[in-house]
Amino acid sequence: MGQLSEFAKKTPFEFGELTDVALKLKNVAGIGDEELIPMLTSLGDIAASQAKPISQIVEAYNDAITGEFERLKEFGIKARQEGDNVTFTFKGQEQTVKKTSESIGEYLQSI
Repeated sequence: MGQLSEFAKKTPFEFGELTDVALKLKNVAGIGDEELIPMLTSLGDIAASQAKPISQIVEAYNDAITGEFERLKEFGIKARQEGDNVTFTFKGQEQTVKKTSESIGEYLQSI
């Protein structure tokens, strides 16, 4: 909770909203305590760049790691599935990753 409170002070996101999305990331995506703030930073940057709430990108992230990519379009991220791979396009840059929750999650965090 202390880390979330500090994160909230340094970002445009409210503590209550961060608590909700942290629980979703932990429960749905299995994000551990040590990974939480870096993940929130990455996803928060994507949300802020599109003037969207962090909760929307967390929902899109949780969908994406299960193979549902529709919500990513709201953030300008397009996905094209090709067999065991997914090719993502974001701001004109393409990257192909394995169609696994780990690979998809790593890509989204790297944006």
